[in-house]
Amino acid sequence: MASIYTTSLDTFRKEIRLLELLPANSLEEPIQCRLYTTQLLMDTEHTALSYVWGDPKITSPITVKGLPFQATQNLCAALRRIRSKSILPDTLGRCNLHQPVR
Repeated sequence: MASIYTTSLDTFRKEIRLLELLPANSLEEPIQCRLYTTQLLMDTEHTALSYVWGDPKITSPITVKGLPFQATQNLCAALRRIRSKSILPDTLGRCNLHQPVR
């Protein structure tokens, strides 16, 4: 199965992943996102998202980089309300920091 993580983060360059929510005409439309890497020190405008992760077994599908991803229901609820912004969600932006890309 393809992964949404195509490269590892470079800790020396202080890289992070930002999730760009693609626009939608209504809250009911499926959540589609783009995930990209940037340096923490760059002047990249983004919004940090802090939320209760919730039960990891209760998920809803979203699309990240054209690939299906199971996100917690709490993350999905937050994403539906803040579309069209670059954000730093804990579960996607910082996870796999020390794991090599497969």
